[in-house]
Amino acid sequence: MLAGSMVSGCATTATQVEVTRFHLTQPIPRGDIRIMPADPSLNDSLENKQYAAVIGQEIRTVGFRPTDAANTEQLLLFSVTRHVRAAGAPRAPVTIGIGGGTGSGGFGVGVGTSFPIGTPKARELVTYTLNLRIRRVQDNVVLWEGRATTEAVMTTAAADPRTAIARMTSAIFTDFPGESGKMIVVK
Repeated sequence: MLAGSMVSGCATTATQVEVTRFHLTQPIPRGDIRIMPADPSLNDSLENKQYAAVIGQEIRTVGFRPTDAANTEQLLLFSVTRHVRAAGAPRAPVTIGIGGGTGSGGFGVGVGTSFPIGTPKARELVTYTLNLRIRRVQDNVVLWEGRATTEAVMTTAAADPRTAIARMTSAIFTDFPGESGKMIVVK
């Protein structure tokens, strides 16, 4: 499978998406396409229905017509992974410093201390990876696949799943079908 040979890393900011695409260098027929999770057991989840809607909006821009019909000639299969990790050492949200000093005749001694207030928290980063695969139904041949990865600080709007999926889908379909095997960065 082509997916095993994809190369990707984490984007360094929420404003960029790393994309790699693979295809057979043959024309990919546009037309009706059914969008569904790569894992059929997730087809009825509300989360995946939202992802499919976001992907469907973007795939229209390259000439496909999303449909729910079961008898389409092509399927667009997708999977989304989300990973949260701490970035940097935990730190308290507020630190208070106290100082004092005494002096006589130009000579002084000072003492200072600081202590954290609140629970130490590490900044959290969320990494999303979106895998898309266009497969011909009649013979199960994968015609095209793309993978996008983006990263954002957990407390920002860019960390919202729908926002991340929309950005990654747009990046994947930039210059569709794209150069096969080449990783690009879309800002």
